[in-house]
Amino acid sequence: MLPISLDQRGGFGPFRDCFRNLDPLRGANVFVSTDEGATWERRGAAQFPNPDWHEHMIIERADGTLWMLARTSRGIMQTTSTDGGRTPTYMLSNPWPDGIQQPPGSSLGPLTFLGRGPDFSNPDFVVPIGTAAV
Repeated sequence: MLPISLDQRGGFGPFRDCFRNLDPLRGANVFVSTDEGATWERRGAAQFPNPDWHEHMIIERADGTLWMLARTSRGIMQTTSTDGGRTPTYMLSNPWPDGIQQPPGSSLGPLTFLGRGPDFSNPDFVVPIGTAAV
């Protein structure tokens, strides 16, 4: 599943009102591949009011529904789909109207490991003598 955005707005400057043939494709699109990316099919799209650049993401929930979040000039908006992304069910309210809240426990700082990326290094690794690159 791949989120692809085609700007809903009518273009800017000399490009205003160009490419009207793309109007039916404008919005926060859902593309799906059933052959590991060899080909892609457009499933559907959501159009949000007051779009900025959508920068949308799609999450498949445990029950099989899709949840889409998109950035708009009004904040983050959301929609869901119960048919694999073909038809959005508009729930356009911002799921975080008061902003994204600080996670509980973050006041403990580094003890909670918040803000620390994964570490794949092995501090105990020793390069065998004679095999080290020079």
